[in-house]
Amino acid sequence: MLGRPMLTVGVVAVALVLGEPGADVTARIQQAEAASARLDFSAALKEARAALALGHADARQTQRLFALIAELSASMGYADASAEAFAKVLVLVPAFDLPPNASPKLRAPFAKAKALAKNERLTAVPRSSLAGTVVHTVVALSGDPFNMVKGSRLWHRVGGKPVALEVPKADGTVDWACTEAPCEHFLQVVDDFGNALLEVGSPSAPLKVVAPQVVTVPDGPPPEVATDERGVLQRPLPWAIAAGVLAAGAAGAIAWSRVTDARVRDMEARPPVYTYAEYQGALGQRSAGVGLGIGCAVAAAASAATAVVVAF
Repeated sequence: MLGRPMLTVGVVAVALVLGEPGADVTARIQQAEAASARLDFSAALKEARAALALGHADARQTQRLFALIAELSASMGYADASAEAFAKVLVLVPAFDLPPNASPKLRAPFAKAKALAKNERLTAVPRSSLAGTVVHTVVALSGDPFNMVKGSRLWHRVGGKPVALEVPKADGTVDWACTEAPCEHFLQVVDDFGNALLEVGSPSAPLKVVAPQVVTVPDGPPPEVATDERGVLQRPLPWAIAAGVLAAGAAGAIAWSRVTDARVRDMEARPPVYTYAEYQGALGQRSAGVGLGIGCAVAAAASAATAVVVAF
């Protein structure tokens, strides 16, 4: 028997009536798989197609039926039909793949299916806006190379009961009443039979509509914003920054003078070790460090004082 293709990604299943998937569809799938196990491919294919015709399949069941039809068609020598069914699965679930031990009878139409699908993916993007108690929903559809989509079905609750609204494919818009925020709902994209091809949201993870925020504008002219029209040198911040920089420079210069002072003392303690030029150079560095430190300290103090004066 041919290897059974398995979907490699999970898909959230949402039943048409917000409960378990249709029992009639489940029974048909089981009968088709049982017939396939008996190698009665003709009967299995008939059951799979009959399950689709019921129109009660959720998205996961629809994808499973297309994969089963593709496998059965390949086993009966209908390579083109198999490729088309596989391509539909790929449009719905691009991650779909055959098992490693799949028969060459499956691999040939599957390779053709990839070319037919052209990396397309069926997507639906619903956008909703709330005005009072009326929600306006627009559904943008794309990626339907086989024209599988008839329209969409929007589910919401009225009085605690699930209600479905048909969203036509032509304009993709629908208006519906919502009296309880956040207007929970979810969407099914359906085929001509009514089977779900794609689901956006679910009963357990519904989409929500957020009401637009209302901004209250006070009467009268806008409040005046205070601005500082003084020049740069008439403001305290630049002087405070300068004081900080100069203070840091003073600290660095004093630290350097201490290092050179220690070196001078070492030279004076061990005169034979150093040359006279080295001693004179060390003295100059010590004097320069002390002078720079004192200068920076004086300038920092002056800058700080100026900052205080211009601040007041």
